[in-house]
Amino acid sequence: MTAPSSIQVKRFFSKVVLIGLVVFICDFGIGHALKFFYFHQESGLLYRTTYAIDSTTAEVLVFGSSRANHHYVSGLISDSLHCTVYNTGRDGNFILFNFALFKSITRRYHPKMVI
Repeated sequence: MTAPSSIQVKRFFSKVVLIGLVVFICDFGIGHALKFFYFHQESGLLYRTTYAIDSTTAEVLVFGSSRANHHYVSGLISDSLHCTVYNTGRDGNFILFNFALFKSITRRYHPKMVI
């Protein structure tokens, strides 16, 4: 068996670099497209979580799992307390998710009350 020539070695490394470049460009492009679509959602669970972290300035925040999501009506709480309310409740997510969400929100602003 003969040793590969320098031309074969150069050709091999040029193919490896080309494949790596194509993978990098595809990864970069797909990542930017997914980021664009994620941050331009207008409804749904991920939109509500992103809105809670990035945009809400409600005076009262409601945290919890499906009970908070389905049973605590923001409009009724808002009418009773005479302040703005945002319900961050999400089905199937408990204390760890809510604590992480709370920490993310309070880095940006501090609500007057948390339920």
